[in-house]
Amino acid sequence: MESIRKELGEDEGDLIAEYESKIAEAEMPEAVAEQAERELRRLERQGEQSPESSMIRSYLDWLLAVPWSKRSEERLDPNHTREVLDEDHAGLDDVKRRITEFIACASCARSAARPRRAAPTARSSPWSPPGHRQDLDRRVGGPFAGARVRAPLAGRNP
Repeated sequence: MESIRKELGEDEGDLIAEYESKIAEAEMPEAVAEQAERELRRLERQGEQSPESSMIRSYLDWLLAVPWSKRSEERLDPNHTREVLDEDHAGLDDVKRRITEFIACASCARSAARPRRAAPTARSSPWSPPGHRQDLDRRVGGPFAGARVRAPLAGRNP
């Protein structure tokens, strides 16, 4: 069976070696790299014919898609954020207020030299219309003036 796979060019070793090189080049934090290696060994043990192999490969692809070593500057100006939200979205005042408050608190915490928290992810309430949540996510990224990353979550591309 192995000789047939080699003749057809379906060698699992190539796939594993490719993932190993990508993991090495990704500049992941140590804990993440260890988890990626664990999943890669699991994929190697189970083989590509396993029903779980597609899930493991999707997870590894997701880990490799995250820009671990790239950072962008945040723009934590609550007034500018509220202006952008008001010009692009009618309604959703509670959500806009909460986002603006969060950004104001983050800018105060930064100026007070407290430990910095992760950049906020803007989300409207889970009860808002579906298009509003995604559109609000994309637009609030503008006030931060940072790069956006598109990564599949729960098997769906944003």
